[in-house]
Amino acid sequence: MFIREKKIDCTDYREVDIIPRTDNAERAVRGKRKKREKETEPKQKDLNDKNARRYLVQLGNGNFKIGDLHISCTYDDKNYPKTVEEAEKIVTNYIRRIAYRQSKLQLEEPMKYILVTEYEFDKDGNTLTRIHHHIIMNGGIKREEIEVMWTKERINWKRYESDKEYREWLYSRLIGWVNADRLQMNENGIEGLCKYITKNPKGKKKVVK
Repeated sequence: MFIREKKIDCTDYREVDIIPRTDNAERAVRGKRKKREKETEPKQKDLNDKNARRYLVQLGNGNFKIGDLHISCTYDDKNYPKTVEEAEKIVTNYIRRIAYRQSKLQLEEPMKYILVTEYEFDKDGNTLTRIHHHIIMNGGIKREEIEVMWTKERINWKRYESDKEYREWLYSRLIGWVNADRLQMNENGIEGLCKYITKNPKGKKKVVK
């Protein structure tokens, strides 16, 4: 029996695994892995979900800091997507608009983000319900500008900055509720937020550094 220690550093955040191992277990790990023959069992699925959440915490703490943002997006009845794929297309276009705005502002740091799409189905398993998105991204753009981009309208930024009525009209054209908040850090970084946005195992995760 021996002890293996594994350290993972994410900026100011560190995780340490203490792993007791036997010689036989070590040889088994190093051996050739057998081809999977059966569907993943529930216990293994739970472990996979746990590891995915842990990886997201490490990714979040390693890439984001105070001043960065958490964005929540939903849809109103008129703009509600019929499929998860349609919703992901909408939110991907939204992120592209934010990235383009960042490039026009000539920010020093290119856009990086974590996107989690959460959704459920009704009891029959057919109708998509409660679909929404969580985005963690680096800052640099005003929160009001990020929120107003949750629209299908093309934005004239010069007019946006000078015309109050135009800004109000844009807000009336949002496709749902949207809110951008600055990240709140504690001794564990943004671990709480990362675990919260992955609480639903049906959520899909997309990561870009």
